[in-house]
Amino acid sequence: MPNSPDRYTQRSLQLGLDPHAHTGHAPILVPVRGIERMRELAAIPRQPELAESPLTAEKMLAVEPGMARQAVVNHIFGRKALSADALAAAEQRFPFMPLHVYQSTDREVTATNPLRITKNSSLTNFRTVTIKEGGFIDISVDCHFVCDTLIKIPGGDSPATHDLTVHGVDGDNGATPPTQPQASNGQDSSGAACDCCGGSVAHNAAVGGDGKPGLNGASGFDGTAGRNGPTVYVSIGKLVGTLTVSARGGNGGSGGHGAAGQQGGNGGKGGDGTTCGAFQPDGANGGPGGKGGDGGASGSGKNAGNGGFLSIKYVPDSSSSMLIVTNGVGVGGNKGTPGAGGAGGNGGAGGSHGGAQGAPGGIGSVGSDIGINGTDGLKGQVLVNDEPVN
Repeated sequence: MPNSPDRYTQRSLQLGLDPHAHTGHAPILVPVRGIERMRELAAIPRQPELAESPLTAEKMLAVEPGMARQAVVNHIFGRKALSADALAAAEQRFPFMPLHVYQSTDREVTATNPLRITKNSSLTNFRTVTIKEGGFIDISVDCHFVCDTLIKIPGGDSPATHDLTVHGVDGDNGATPPTQPQASNGQDSSGAACDCCGGSVAHNAAVGGDGKPGLNGASGFDGTAGRNGPTVYVSIGKLVGTLTVSARGGNGGSGGHGAAGQQGGNGGKGGDGTTCGAFQPDGANGGPGGKGGDGGASGSGKNAGNGGFLSIKYVPDSSSSMLIVTNGVGVGGNKGTPGAGGAGGNGGAGGSHGGAQGAPGGIGSVGSDIGINGTDGLKGQVLVNDEPVN
């Protein structure tokens, strides 16, 4: 009697995939007919006390596609159950559901070749995953992570704080607007001039033109909020080594900094003096520099998302193999800083023969500090072999 296929091969065949097909970084898209069939293939455990979705059958057919699809995903991953009527309506609206499958017989995970699960409604099918040389796994979407053997080899520098991080998507930081180039300078003025015969003054030297004032800096943009953590199930047939795990909501994005005020323009040069026979008209003063613009206001940081649901089931290879799990929170984004006031423009040079330099422009005011910090999210629910982690 031939040997029966191993669990990895069984899962692959059940999904309709070639067991020798490795997905690499991009998953295989498996279209699944039927929502309950999708739940069966994703091997999502049934939750005994599952809250019911508020979407009725009528609403399921009427709401926009993204909201309806998310309600279906929540049902599949055991977050909120659809009623029988709503489920039938969802089957009518979504005859096929996409299942993103990451598959490999042997997946080595390093700092330069991490494993990131970023496609929603994901399933992994790994025979062996080996984390080494600072490698890490990052999951930010609803997923069932399945591997028969996970090996953690210590050593190597890692950009991640944990071997496995399950988190909501972080918010984006607000942009900081650019500072405008210096404002326009004042015009240089004409000098004194003699009449046609050179014995008297036709006109005196003119004062240099004023430098233009700087424009106020633009306000920093607000960050965006972090998303709530996903629903993730982790099934490890055998764990070799110590695996560190972190769960949290998405961090809030920080606010952008206010732009500095524009520098004021320089004053124009005063006209030069001259000699007209017995008359010596003086040079004119330089024009004053323009005032610097005020700085832009600070942008606000946004709130972090709340933690999601993480259930890990594993079997240790030995007494030295274990999980170290942190049930953390997403951190709210910091507010930005207000922009500095723009420098004043330099006073224009005085004209020759007695002209004085113009006064410098004043410095603009610091921008308003109106941004606020985002708040941290709440902890999610984490279970390890059905035991809660606080």
